[in-house]
Amino acid sequence: MAKVVYYNPNTMGMCYDKGLHLACKLVRSHVPVDRSGKSNIFNISYQEIPKETKSLSFEDSIINDAIYFWDKSKGKPITLFWSGGLDSTGVLFALKETMPIGQKLIIRFTKHAIVEYPWLHKEMLGWKSNNVILNQVDEWQLLRNLDDKSTMLLHCNAMDCIFGASNPWLQTRSVREVEKVLYSPWRTLENWDIIWPISGDINASQDLSINNDKTKRLQVMEFLEKHVLESPSEIKTIHDLFWWLSFSIKFHFTQHSFVFNYLNDPRYHLHSDFSCGKNLQTWAMLNLNKKHKGTWLTYKYTLRNFIFKYTNDEHYRDTKTKEKSIIPLNRVNAYPHIRTKLGDDKLKLVLDDGRYWYNKDDIPDDVMNDIKLNVL
Repeated sequence: MAKVVYYNPNTMGMCYDKGLHLACKLVRSHVPVDRSGKSNIFNISYQEIPKETKSLSFEDSIINDAIYFWDKSKGKPITLFWSGGLDSTGVLFALKETMPIGQKLIIRFTKHAIVEYPWLHKEMLGWKSNNVILNQVDEWQLLRNLDDKSTMLLHCNAMDCIFGASNPWLQTRSVREVEKVLYSPWRTLENWDIIWPISGDINASQDLSINNDKTKRLQVMEFLEKHVLESPSEIKTIHDLFWWLSFSIKFHFTQHSFVFNYLNDPRYHLHSDFSCGKNLQTWAMLNLNKKHKGTWLTYKYTLRNFIFKYTNDEHYRDTKTKEKSIIPLNRVNAYPHIRTKLGDDKLKLVLDDGRYWYNKDDIPDDVMNDIKLNVL
């Protein structure tokens, strides 16, 4: 029986759990998929959460996952989308460190990556060889004109879900305020108005109706009471909760965002996400206290330290803040489908057996009956 890889919640009707849908708004997950498997209405093919009970160190985890992706490439070059940010920079060094003899690493980037980390770009110019290829392109070409048959296309979109960095209000707050909120018991969530920002606020998701509607806040809290029980580690604080939400209900959307939301392409195997490596996910599950040290500038400090091992760049390690690498793509409207959820030519449903439908299409009843798990 075929499983769902992608569905458009804007045109598929009431196809998700209402509590899941509202909780997804907290972490800006636009396609509700629960990797714990408890709240999905569709039979969805998602990256299963590892069941391991022991983890490697962060460094060993990222190195071992790099080895895994080189093995998975089966001799093909790996094309890494590099943004200049922490995630893709860390993965770049892990891949370079573990690159097998005779293999090729293609680093694909735009001018914006150079602006984000100019020092490293200068260093990379000295890496150029038959085995390390620098591929600078413009915004329109970054995700296009690529053949996954001749190279493995690799990005790090879901790395924020590994670290639980999907806290849009976090970077705007003082150190004291961040510490106070993040380390508060998770059940106090509904009392913190800064977590439920007003629609139109730069930190709010569009149509975040739960901000002023207390009944919807209660719906979210009811969902969370059950959802936290599915976490592989005990959820104690608001920080723990945001990590679990990112890891469990945002991961799938982020993993496939380039293919489905930007390219509007049903070929879901086109790109791979480094965050799908088992070792990093296991590390994330079993080390909730190693994501940050209570401030925005210390989030992902384990990754910062890993990068520093190769760069000795204290400035980047200590001051690098999160920048949205997709903003330059959106600003020039390089991928217009990201702005169109209701257009006739926007993907509506993609199944793992290769079948797909657009918004203009009617999905056969037998298909809908096959993919539904429950009826609301």
